[in-house]
Amino acid sequence: MGSTGNHRRRPPPTEETPPNATHRHGARRPANRRLLTLTVPGAAHAADGKLIISHKTYKNPSGCYGSDRGPLRVSNKTDQPALVFNKPNCKGWPAWVLRPGQSVVWESGLSVSIK
Repeated sequence: MGSTGNHRRRPPPTEETPPNATHRHGARRPANRRLLTLTVPGAAHAADGKLIISHKTYKNPSGCYGSDRGPLRVSNKTDQPALVFNKPNCKGWPAWVLRPGQSVVWESGLSVSIK
């Protein structure tokens, strides 16, 4: 006699579903399920090195730096990338990403951000 009613039959175990896995309401989960790891930002720290903006040197810089001179001359001698902005106070989208060891003269640059 066949089964009648709403009883669902458990599918046979596969490599993805170990025989001891409980899917719906139990605490067990498949052994091959990947663990999701979240990274929480730690305390902010300054970049190591020097950031030179229009002939002014900042040692171990962190934050946003503006310049009242044009063009904006930036030399990144730190271990972090620096972002050059066309707006004051590091607003809007970065116009240029200056990797460690790079320098740039940016005609319309007004501010630089570094972590």
